[in-house]
Amino acid sequence: MATVQIRVVQWDDKPDTMGAKLRGLRRDAGLSREQVAKETGLGLKTIGDLEIGTYSPSWRTFTKLARFFNVSLDWLAE
Repeated sequence: MATVQIRVVQWDDKPDTMGAKLRGLRRDAGLSREQVAKETGLGLKTIGDLEIGTYSPSWRTFTKLARFFNVSLDWLAE
């Protein structure tokens, strides 16, 4: 699985949920939900549900996403 390089940007709102952080990271990388799903091996519905906060990820999913976006687990969870 490849990782993405995220450019540092100033988001309009401070993301206060994991879903908002994931959506921001994905958008900053210029990726669609479909691309993230394909690269991480996760389902498209899973990515969407994570972003809107209706799904709590397993530890495996959580670490896959943190590794893919090259962010720390604690930043993503806080």
